[in-house]
Amino acid sequence: MALPFFAYSGFLFLFFIIFIPSGKIIWGSYAALVIPLSARYLPNYWDSVKQSFLFKWILVYLGYLLLSAFWSPVFDLREFIYRVGGALTMAHFVLLTAGLKTAFPDRFDRLLSGLCPWVGAIALLVITLWYSDHPFPTSRMEGFGYLTHPIRSSAAFGMFALIAWQALYHYRVIWLRLLFFSVFIVILAYLSVSWTRTVLIALFASVIAMLVLKRHRIPLFLMLGLILLVATILWWLPDFSDNLLRAMPYRRLIWMDALEKALQHPWFGSGFLADTSGTLVLSNGQPYRYGDAHSFFIANFRDGGVVGLSLALTMLGLALYVTLQAGRESGRYLHLALIIYGIICVTPNEWELLTGTKEGWMFFWLPLGLAVSDEIKLKRLNYPSNKPLIRLTTLGKSSVSSP
Repeated sequence: MALPFFAYSGFLFLFFIIFIPSGKIIWGSYAALVIPLSARYLPNYWDSVKQSFLFKWILVYLGYLLLSAFWSPVFDLREFIYRVGGALTMAHFVLLTAGLKTAFPDRFDRLLSGLCPWVGAIALLVITLWYSDHPFPTSRMEGFGYLTHPIRSSAAFGMFALIAWQALYHYRVIWLRLLFFSVFIVILAYLSVSWTRTVLIALFASVIAMLVLKRHRIPLFLMLGLILLVATILWWLPDFSDNLLRAMPYRRLIWMDALEKALQHPWFGSGFLADTSGTLVLSNGQPYRYGDAHSFFIANFRDGGVVGLSLALTMLGLALYVTLQAGRESGRYLHLALIIYGIICVTPNEWELLTGTKEGWMFFWLPLGLAVSDEIKLKRLNYPSNKPLIRLTTLGKSSVSSP
């Protein structure tokens, strides 16, 4: 097994340790562990990933966002260098994800499945610790360590509910099915008590998409039963349902105000380093200040204009297309479901514009890396004579693999 796979696996396990106090430690662990151990192998992975048009488009998208900093109202060199580091780290993460998935397809799938019990156990621990000191169900669970943002952390955990659902009808051993179903239920509870409606919608929409495309009736009936169970819980716990179904008085106003500002610079945007905040005047006359556009797509339009928004839409459209095609070839639609999940999560939230190594790595950039690997696989199926060889170095021995 190559060293990058060990480092990458360790990083994913480390990501969900709830007692890490700062996201800077996660950034530092990636920079200190994964990047150095993968450096000598990157040329081999690049030989494979360079076939991907999607990966090149991701680089263009990231590059354009960085370029837009030069026409921002104020250019901050320190902030720009920080964002360059974030963009390079994201590109490295996508490249490494695609390269490892291409070189070790079965092992990579086992890694994601193996992470599910760990993530489920951490989710259960967070719920237990939080509600030992806070009232249930009237308090919104915020988590611990650096995973304290209710929506972002839920989006990262929810991704592994999808992976557990896929494993549920992939494995035939009954105890494994019970294990993955338990993980799914625990993470679903985590999303619910953190009151993350967007993530819950993303999870159910992605699972239903998988079930419809695979035409599995029994899991589809099981999902309908889960929806009925959720509805029963909402009826049984009125305080919980009131909080989960609370109104969103500000978000529509934020979108309208952010769009109005974006239309002032429609073609190339106001630049990535422009101020993202604004002030609203509510119906009662009170001012309300917001920090960002609360939408990935509006944020791209605001910062990068029509060009930036078009690059983002094309990137996600390509990811949807290649994962759908790969799903038709393999009969497994997990990667497509993960892309759908990530898109829904960022639609009403602005998280992924070069924000560094936060939760978006799990639910946005990792699925994009898997989509890149799907494109490589499709090209090799269509043009087998052009299939390149990837040289792998495992435990000091060189071998040649043709994934």
